[in-house]
Amino acid sequence: MLSPGQFMANSQPGEWILLDREIVTLVTENVSELIGMGPLFINISSETLSSPSDAYALIKSLAGVYSLGLEIVLEISEKYSDGSESLDSLLSFARSLGLRVAIDDFGSENSNMARLVGHKWDYCKVDLPALLVPENLTLLTEIRDYCLANHVGLILEKVEDVSILSGWLKPLNGASLQGFALSKPGVLNKMPSLLQSSR
Repeated sequence: MLSPGQFMANSQPGEWILLDREIVTLVTENVSELIGMGPLFINISSETLSSPSDAYALIKSLAGVYSLGLEIVLEISEKYSDGSESLDSLLSFARSLGLRVAIDDFGSENSNMARLVGHKWDYCKVDLPALLVPENLTLLTEIRDYCLANHVGLILEKVEDVSILSGWLKPLNGASLQGFALSKPGVLNKMPSLLQSSR
């Protein structure tokens, strides 16, 4: 299994934008299959976020499926670094159209405490492996407390073994979890309709 960064490691300029467009197209063409499954978190690449015309166009497309009843959460890449004002404009635009926003991979690159407290978020997705040392318990507790006080959903990403939550991470037991400890990818015997319809 490859992460998007691994899959796109040798990408040329513009290819991340094409990938983001393709993902949004898959969502818009298959919205009926996704409604009722809970919020759909969609990563938006730094390249797309740094191109206002592309970013705003994708946000408008996703707002169209939100109006059909699909809850969308835009994950803002930790690699995005165009400045606070540009980020605020993107977040405000997305939220004005009914979308929710998440700071992605907190603890990596530009996803830090300054970004968390400097903007209005609906979710904070913590890159657990990036912060997985006992010395970071104070920071993780600070993140938890900030999220609780500001009604920001806290999600611990890349949880490979739930037993880690019974150790020094126990104070974070109220957070939502995402990772292979909860579900693992399987081999498809038949192409699901979601993928078939995109061909």
